[in-house]
Amino acid sequence: MNSDNAKNLENNKSNNKEYKEEKLKVFIVDDIEIITKTIENILKEDIRIKLLGSANNGIEEYQKIIELKPDLVITDNQMPGLNGIDVIEKVYNENIKDKPQFIIITGDASDYELINKANKFEVFRIIRKPVNAEILQETIEEFFIEVNSKSEIEKNEVSMVDIKNIDTKTRILKKILKFFRIIK
Repeated sequence: MNSDNAKNLENNKSNNKEYKEEKLKVFIVDDIEIITKTIENILKEDIRIKLLGSANNGIEEYQKIIELKPDLVITDNQMPGLNGIDVIEKVYNENIKDKPQFIIITGDASDYELINKANKFEVFRIIRKPVNAEILQETIEEFFIEVNSKSEIEKNEVSMVDIKNIDTKTRILKKILKFFRIIK
């Protein structure tokens, strides 16, 4: 994380008394250990991330998603057992509360079937191997921005619902008061 991001994080903490420091829970999956370790080394520098661990095949990946409930899974596509997109499809079709987001890493980013399925299952991003530290960090930063944007939208939607409820209650109260001729 660069110094500007660290300063912004500190400013958010000091300016917001309700600030809750919740780290992004990340799980990493690749059947090649050096790739898993490389991704772990890139991400462990970011204080906003909690690494939950790693797996080296799709079957273990699916089990760990159920068990650990990560926010984000960075997964290889071509692996023994189940491949990454098959795991994503299984998670997407299961009745899993709080489904994680996915970033797929692949050696073949031009695989149209993978791209179509990734779009269908709302995969956050596909990154081409070999994993480049700068691209992965930028992708994680974009992920944080999107998550924060969705959070702000949800807060605003709740506020609009509250305003509509207040408006409805005010109209009802006015009708009652008019009925009893307390107001005109």
